Amino acid sequence: MELNPNHPIVRKMRDQELWHKIVALLMQRFGASQVVITMEDVERLASSKVGAVTVQDTPKGLVLTLVSMEEAEILARKHGGLPS
Repeated sequence: MELNPNHPIVRKMRDQELWHKIVALLMQRFGASQVVITMEDVERLASSKVGAVTVQDTPKGLVLTLVSMEEAEILARKHGGLPS
């Protein structure tokens, strides 16, 4: 779910289907040629305090950060994605 769908970086991620490339880069960075995601993994994420990913385009590159949904909603409001 995109909390800030009109933000330029979110649109760029969606329009260029960058998430595939990001997953490939993360797998390469961590030396994985295959990753298996189980229902237990999904349930663990759902019950954890972190469940959202923020993306920032910085001079050093894309910065991905795991945050809580509450923090994601605060950031989306701050950057125009959700009504204040």
